[in-house]
Amino acid sequence: MPPRVTVRQIAGKAGVHYTTVGRALRNHPGLPAATRERIQALAREMGYTPDPMVSALSAYRMARQRVTFHGTIAWIDGYPQREGVPPKQPMVHGRLFAGAQVRAREMGYNLEVYRIDPDGETPTAAALDRVLVARGVRNLIVAPQFSAASRLELDWRRYSALAVSRSVGWPQLHLVTNDHFYNVTMAARQLWRLGYRRVGLMLERRLVEITGERWLGAFLTARQYWPEGERLEPFVFENPVPDVLLRNWWERWRPDAIITEKGFWKNRLSVALELRCPDDVGVALVSTPWPSQGQEEGGGGRAKFAGILERVDRIGATAVEQLVRMEHMDERGLPESPLNTLVRGEWQDGESVKQPGLF
Repeated sequence: MPPRVTVRQIAGKAGVHYTTVGRALRNHPGLPAATRERIQALAREMGYTPDPMVSALSAYRMARQRVTFHGTIAWIDGYPQREGVPPKQPMVHGRLFAGAQVRAREMGYNLEVYRIDPDGETPTAAALDRVLVARGVRNLIVAPQFSAASRLELDWRRYSALAVSRSVGWPQLHLVTNDHFYNVTMAARQLWRLGYRRVGLMLERRLVEITGERWLGAFLTARQYWPEGERLEPFVFENPVPDVLLRNWWERWRPDAIITEKGFWKNRLSVALELRCPDDVGVALVSTPWPSQGQEEGGGGRAKFAGILERVDRIGATAVEQLVRMEHMDERGLPESPLNTLVRGEWQDGESVKQPGLF
């Protein structure tokens, strides 16, 4: 086995100090792009690969250290303003934020909310850039945005950053988020296991878009395995949806169960069509409320709604862990090949569906 190429050997051939090579291999924005690219090309030519033992030793030393304050992580919140929300709290996704906040504290970081105009206009983004630079903040978590068309125009060369939602239209960052495809696939299978045979999907187009069409794609894939006469067309709608469209779809397809979102079921579908669950139709939510978000328990300890319990607390914690690793590697700027880390949800039984044998 040939000897491992070292950073010092690359430095000698490149005619630079070995610390410059280290910074170039970490893509440090403080080096000119031409210098980084020249050294990286030379390293590839020489067959350089990082030493896994050195990386493991560094991680071990970090784990043994007592927790001290290392800095601030910015939580970039692009949702429209709502009354009654404190300035230091996110507009939505409180449990996602809480999961990130707990892990940040454990690792010696402070997680702070920074709000930006939901349209992502350049003056607003430029102002945020100045604030972050002035406060020495170089680590960003981009929270879920209201629209899949959102753009965040920051000087990304300054930051280690990742997103926790597919709703971030631009830029394409490393991502930690729900496994939306797996979750809806699991919901469809659970409904079939319970005995439902005419399962429909009803979702607002905005939700379809901010999940990267994965909720919709999972349903379309799952139904290919069902008998041809039981493959219902999904109902994807724009808000506000007219009652006549709801009625037409319902009378055309006659589902015995639907996968949908809580607000649409409670505020529109159950009201417009005078439906009750589970008597008239089984209901599985794409994202069930957590107990602290008003999820009532019914008889026998069952939750009020069945569906997917998204583990957003794990997503928040995992995002912080990955961001801290990026900081230690001095990985800044936009990634050439963004990586996705998907966290699976869990099926939650609830009173909105019938038990097996009750059909």
